[in-house]
Amino acid sequence: MGASCLFPQGAVIKRKYRNIAVVGVPCVVQAVRKMLETDHQLVRPYKNSIRFVLGLFCTENFDYEKLIAGKLKSEYALEPMKVCRIDVKGKLEITLNDGTQYVIPLAELEDTVRPGCGVCTDFTALKADISAGAVGSPDGYTTLIVRTLVGQHLLDSAVANGKLSVDGAELNLGIVEKLAKKKMARKQE
Repeated sequence: MGASCLFPQGAVIKRKYRNIAVVGVPCVVQAVRKMLETDHQLVRPYKNSIRFVLGLFCTENFDYEKLIAGKLKSEYALEPMKVCRIDVKGKLEITLNDGTQYVIPLAELEDTVRPGCGVCTDFTALKADISAGAVGSPDGYTTLIVRTLVGQHLLDSAVANGKLSVDGAELNLGIVEKLAKKKMARKQE
């Protein structure tokens, strides 16, 4: 069982992990950042253990049961164990283990979106150390937005140690900005 399955009590209190990275969508990143900014003594052990926050681009998040059992399995006859990749790029792209691909318009999935997503205005996890997502990058690449010195240090270290390669792949930041502005517009609605 990995540390992520044990977090928070198991990883921090029982196993005494002190170099934890948290990966999450913008609402998770916002909650973790609040933890890191508070002086409340009950949060202190967790606050002192979290070293890095990676935020994932997010238009919305889906209820697992409604999406997998309700839509994919019953309506599209897709077996969850045969799914090797799910990507959201203006539509839901599903790739099976055998390479078969399905594309489902997001409009068909509105009833599977978590209720809180309707009020969220953060697409790129603004409070993360590094934000990451497929939007704006060619297939096989990830768009990274470095937001803090901690994020810059981690990126530089990963590149220097050969753990990450950064090349001149054509990046379309315009689409990232467009989706971020669209999600931010929810604030005015």
